[in-house]
Amino acid sequence: MIIKDILKLLKSATDLPIRLISNNKVEKCIIYKLTPINDDGVKRQDRLEVQIVGFDIVEIEQEDLKIRKSLLSFGDRQDDILSIELNGGG
Repeated sequence: MIIKDILKLLKSATDLPIRLISNNKVEKCIIYKLTPINDDGVKRQDRLEVQIVGFDIVEIEQEDLKIRKSLLSFGDRQDDILSIELNGGG
């Protein structure tokens, strides 16, 4: 399943702990959420939301860059992924 590959990718891109959807601790971490958008049986679209929690904006931007580079190159290594779109959030 693709989520296992994405989790491995996130773990290899950063040393921060990876948490699903939320975190009840005050710590630096990566929080992710994978939401299915569309699945017609032929093509499936999912939205991966990644939040970087930290205490220093410079460190957060460095983690962001490492994760973005890893995610963008992830699609190049997969036969069943047709495209990856990277856009900002809020």
